[in-house]
Amino acid sequence: MSARTASTSLAKRALRSARGRLIRGSDAPASAPHPWVQPMLDVTRPRMERTASLVVVAAGDSPIATALIAHGYQDVRVVAPARLAAVAAAAPDDSISLVVTDRPLDLTAEQWDELIRAASAVAQPAGDSAEALTSRGMTSWDTAGTSSRVEIFRRMDRQSTLHAFWRQPAPVGNVPQTYIAQVGRSKALHELIKDLPKDARILEVGCNVGRNLAYLHDQGYHNLQGIEINQHAVDLLRETYPQLADVPIHVGPAGEQLPLLPDDSLDLVFTMAVIEHIHPDEAHIFDEMVRTSREVLTIEPDGRLTHRQYPHNVQEIFTGRGLRLVRQARMSQFPEWGDGRSGMHEFAAHRFTRTQ
Repeated sequence: MSARTASTSLAKRALRSARGRLIRGSDAPASAPHPWVQPMLDVTRPRMERTASLVVVAAGDSPIATALIAHGYQDVRVVAPARLAAVAAAAPDDSISLVVTDRPLDLTAEQWDELIRAASAVAQPAGDSAEALTSRGMTSWDTAGTSSRVEIFRRMDRQSTLHAFWRQPAPVGNVPQTYIAQVGRSKALHELIKDLPKDARILEVGCNVGRNLAYLHDQGYHNLQGIEINQHAVDLLRETYPQLADVPIHVGPAGEQLPLLPDDSLDLVFTMAVIEHIHPDEAHIFDEMVRTSREVLTIEPDGRLTHRQYPHNVQEIFTGRGLRLVRQARMSQFPEWGDGRSGMHEFAAHRFTRTQ
């Protein structure tokens, strides 16, 4: 039996056991819900895909694990405290999205290193082992509105590490070739901006292989530009979309390329699944988007807990910089958006314009 099959079976048994107790225990006094159940749901549901790998530290059946499974999480493992170090040591890098423990962790320095190598985030009782996490590069996660009892830490890549990741020929989970066929998302993009005149000056930040730009070009928008950090993606763009031969693509990080553009030189700058990857140290990118363009459109997923994804609040970012929100929409409104992939409907669009 594989580790994933075993973990799924254990999670299912925990759920069945919990359901059984609810049925058989009707004549017993109702126990209070575990104080961590709701905080964990508050944190995970808006930020993590249902395919995320979650590890719950518990000596037996876990109401936290049961609740996560009941809310659609497909990969929930219950691990005994004494087994956590071994599980972390055997896990590949970044393979665990979140470790949840409602008790202090008794780990050696080496075991802490292994846990943080394998897990992108750790949720634990407030105050417990915070130094062990922060000294290893984890930062406190904003859990406002959840519970003062719970503290969540996530690992954050350095900006240089992040740039190196995106410059690879085939970044894990973001291989440029895979973007070509997802034309449905480009159709949904067009629906959001089709009121713009055909001569509108449009820039895509993070254009990848250029599918969106090519689709807009085919719809009559020819005054286009792109910014892309990955030279391999740009090479593929040139090979795949000959109609973009005259479209300027600025190769490099957005934080370096946007400042080179003149003030008010664009009618629209847009992103699709890009802002979520902008490092907090590069917040000036948002200033540059506002400086260069009359309108901003973001199509982004709900914030997620990983070391390469940052849950920026786009409404606060751009209204705080003087723009006015003129439209917002869940991408589930556009049937073509999903392209058959689960989780894609969690994206939302926000369109902003200058107030004057």
